[in-house]
Amino acid sequence: MTKTWPGLDPKKDEVTFNVTQLRNVLDDLERDLKRLQRPGPGSQAEAVAKISMPRNPLYDVDWPPADAFFTTLYNGANFIGYTYSEVVRKYEIALGLIRAAEQNNGSTESGNTQTASV
Repeated sequence: MTKTWPGLDPKKDEVTFNVTQLRNVLDDLERDLKRLQRPGPGSQAEAVAKISMPRNPLYDVDWPPADAFFTTLYNGANFIGYTYSEVVRKYEIALGLIRAAEQNNGSTESGNTQTASV
């Protein structure tokens, strides 16, 4: 028998939200994203620089297989660069959603705490 994923069917009184833990995770993810965005090892700029190449460095040689080979490398490098930029873009979107959840639930927690103490 398969077990359902926890949280798919939460009971209202069993749902908890730890704003501090979410902020800690958010801080870790933001640091990781900055590492991807700035120049240096593992960054998007470094990855693209290492794989970029001219379409065909043997442009003065009439050899169709070499042209096809280098065109494939060129297209592959462009696709990897595009994919890396999409990963960074989606990462930014995910962080924005987490920030919004943290702010919404943080203010809800604050409101609940203030209401409970009145």
